[in-house]
Amino acid sequence: MLVLSLPLLGCGSSGAADPVGGNAVVACNVLALSGPEVPATRVAAVAPVPAGGAIADGVYVLTSWKEYTGPGGATGPTPAGDHAREVIKFEGSTTQANSNYSDGDGKDSPISETYVLSGTDIEFTINCGHTLGTEKFPYTSTGVIVQLFSVSPEGASSYEYTKE
Repeated sequence: MLVLSLPLLGCGSSGAADPVGGNAVVACNVLALSGPEVPATRVAAVAPVPAGGAIADGVYVLTSWKEYTGPGGATGPTPAGDHAREVIKFEGSTTQANSNYSDGDGKDSPISETYVLSGTDIEFTINCGHTLGTEKFPYTSTGVIVQLFSVSPEGASSYEYTKE
């Protein structure tokens, strides 16, 4: 969502017409949305420095969504009460993800991607989903937790996924 999904990982679902000429639509993936609904929480701190690391194959669910407001900044829930559920399956150099964010259309958003690790960045190439293309994010992986970071002029956010 992934992300990414995670405002990081695109959103929406799409499919392709049946190549035999019918009208059937093929889903991006069948990964079931799992894990808790996670609220976005403002934290009065600077975002952690991404450390990179190997990502172990497996299914990871969103367990934390933090928006860093800097020292002395706002804390607690975001004013809009943002929340999300997301699951990502890492396997080899591919991922499947499914998400549902409060600022979306209320529908699950499955996507399929490939990814490449480079230092402290992960670059996703979305092969199926609402938005095709590439997205690059700083990240940290401990083998059990994958943390993706989003940096914008408004500040930094982190999305933490825990291996099931």
